[in-house]
Amino acid sequence: MTTVVDLFFAGIWGMVWHWGLGIGLIILCAFGAWFSPLYKKDFIYAGIIVIVALCCEAIGIHDEKAHIAAQQQALVDAVNKVVNSTTTMKSQKAKDPYDNRNN
Repeated sequence: MTTVVDLFFAGIWGMVWHWGLGIGLIILCAFGAWFSPLYKKDFIYAGIIVIVALCCEAIGIHDEKAHIAAQQQALVDAVNKVVNSTTTMKSQKAKDPYDNRNN
C-alpha cells in the first residue's frame, strides 16, 4: 500500500541530486575562493556560473509545472464536456455497460 510518505518522495531524488550537487559545488567554490592563495577569481566565477545554472534549472522546473497544470486543465475541460453531453434523454435511457454485477 502506498503511503503519503512514499507519494511525497516519489521522483524527488533527481531534484535532490541536482540541487545537492549544485549547492555542494557552490560551497566548494566559496571555500576555494576563501582559502586558496591562487585562482580566487576563478573560484568566484565558477560559483557564480553554478548559481546561474541552478537559477535556470529552477525556472525550468517552474515552467514545467505550469505546463503540466495547463495540460491537466485541458484534460479536465475535455472530460467535463463529454460528461455534460451525456445528459441527453437518449444517453440517460441507455444501459450503462459498466453496471454489471460481474464487474
